[in-house]
This record gives sequence, C-alpha cells and structure tokens, in this order.
Amino acid sequence: MFLRYNFLSIFWFALILVLSFLPGKDLPEVGIFQFDKFIHAIFYLLLFVFTFVGWKKQSHFKMLQTVSGLFMFVLCAIFGGLIEVAQGLFTTDRYFDIYDMLANSIGAFAGFTTLPFLKTYFRF
Repeated sequence: MFLRYNFLSIFWFALILVLSFLPGKDLPEVGIFQFDKFIHAIFYLLLFVFTFVGWKKQSHFKMLQTVSGLFMFVLCAIFGGLIEVAQGLFTTDRYFDIYDMLANSIGAFAGFTTLPFLKTYFRF
C-alpha cells in the first residue's frame, strides 16, 4: 500500500539524486541563468506535492499521514540544501550554488502554497 501511493515520489526523489550527481558535461546547456533556477523550483515543487500526497493517501505508516505541510516544506528544503552541499564536496565538475539551494526552497514553498488545492482535490 505504501509503494502504491509513493511510487511517484520515490521515483522523483531518485531522479533528482541522479540528475544532481551526473557530470556537468553530460547535462544539456541551459544558457539562461533564470531558466535553470526555474527548473530547480519546478523539480522541488513536484517533489513536495508527490511526497505530501503519497504520505497522506497511504495507510501503512500512520505517522506519515499526520505530517504537516510545513514539516514537508522543511524536509524538501533540507534535502535540496544537502544535495547542493554534496555536489560541492563530492563531485569534481559540479559545485555548491546558493542560488540553486534558494530555488529548491522556493519550489518547495510553492508546493506548500498549493496545500489548499491539494487538500480539496485529493480529499484528505
């Protein structure tokens, strides 16, 4: 039951991890600074939504159903920050970028602001 509702969030989490640690030369050139940050924000908005909805709809772990939107926002923002720190520490051609971390947090916050819609649409 847990995987049924959380498959998408687990997949999205893994996708962010993989893309974050691919060598920079293997990624397409974006060219526009703001577009790159917009993509970061969208990825973390979706991470927030997929995870929040999956945790609320699953019934196997009751504790996860009680998680607040604020907690989920903090969790997503911390994950985005840790990814940026890890890029700076453990990769040779990727680097820590405070603006990426900010864009990740803005995306998670945007997900947090969708909570009234999510609660209405998914009825939890």
